[in-house]
Amino acid sequence: MSMNLNQKIYTAETIKVWLVLHLAEHLNVSPESISTDDPFYGYVIGGFRSCGIVKELEDWLGLNLPSSIFYEYPDLEMLAWQLAKEQQREQTNRHDSSKVETLTWKLTRTALSL
Repeated sequence: MSMNLNQKIYTAETIKVWLVLHLAEHLNVSPESISTDDPFYGYVIGGFRSCGIVKELEDWLGLNLPSSIFYEYPDLEMLAWQLAKEQQREQTNRHDSSKVETLTWKLTRTALSL
């Protein structure tokens, strides 16, 4: 999974709300009928619908996600928590990588000027 350094970081709660709203939209049901702690298999999410939601989720979070993400977690609660954690980890890794690149550039520039 990779993300833009300037990508906004969302909380698990915000991600959970997003998931409920989009899942309800794709299933043509009211958001109130989606329970965040019900197993995913209780919702009939076909592969085509699942891929559509995953693509929208990737775009919103700025992460590359496997198309099977809904089958890797038992419910929306766990998925939202994991996505928030992953987004934070990616942001930290990206930030650390940026620091290393800047330091490398500075060291190279200093070495060349000697």
